[in-house]
Amino acid sequence: MRVQCPHCQKTVTLDNSQAEKPSPCPSCGNIFTAPALLQAMPDIPEPVPAPAPPPRVEPVTLPAPPTPTAATPPRPAGSAEPWWTITLSRRVLHWFGPIGLMLLFLLTFFVWVAASPGGIPVYTQSAWGVMTGGFAADITGEEVFGLEKKLYEVKSFSFSMFLFLMILIPVVIVGVGELFQQYITVPIPDIINALWPKRLMVLTAASWILFALLGLQMMGSMGLEATAAVQAEVKLAAPAEETPKQKLVRELKRGEEVSRLGVRRTGWLWLAFLATTTAAIGFSIELWLEKSGKPDPVIEVRC
Repeated sequence: MRVQCPHCQKTVTLDNSQAEKPSPCPSCGNIFTAPALLQAMPDIPEPVPAPAPPPRVEPVTLPAPPTPTAATPPRPAGSAEPWWTITLSRRVLHWFGPIGLMLLFLLTFFVWVAASPGGIPVYTQSAWGVMTGGFAADITGEEVFGLEKKLYEVKSFSFSMFLFLMILIPVVIVGVGELFQQYITVPIPDIINALWPKRLMVLTAASWILFALLGLQMMGSMGLEATAAVQAEVKLAAPAEETPKQKLVRELKRGEEVSRLGVRRTGWLWLAFLATTTAAIGFSIELWLEKSGKPDPVIEVRC
């Protein structure tokens, strides 16, 4: 029998024994339930033609005077019909996750953390710099502050950011393959073909792992934030014996030293977090719709 796949909208051929059973699509690999076989329709006798109606005489009517149009009354509160509805099409949801991942990967090359005293970026750091501890220094700003060498001496490697980026790279590749699979003509290894039907589950799990790793990283000190704090701690090391007043003074000076650099997180970091959230939610909804077999979700707004 020939049926239309609800995922890729292609007409494919299935065996008659697969009627009313979950079956993988030969084209895209997504699983759907094949419809029941159609039964033969009984013969319908030819209808007896009705006698021709008599010729119709059109009555002559005078035009009615125009009546004033009344304004449309406002919809009462608690009306049964919604004001408007939005249907989340599977074709649209199919783009949410891959686009979120591609945008996230692109944003890793933008500045996530910057030391901007007076609003002028002097030391800047991308996601890759957060991982390695490296950063870029403005020439003029370095002439004023001269902290590049000292900051490099206390920089540290971020293992959580390393995991984040190492997971992101293959996930982006699989996500792009999910989006453009119908255009891929090169031979694909058998092991990938075997795992391909479970790609949506893998993408969903990996997206939530990326969300958790980036969220945990943002809850603590990131890159230059931690480096500036360590540099100030080294510069204002505690003496062997310290009174409570001396400790308070040292803490104030350490805070002043960190604040002097004006380390802050940029909007690119928050946009990357939004892209991660979009990818995780998009893949999750798509996976839920595939497993549940429910129709496209509809959002209704009522007053």
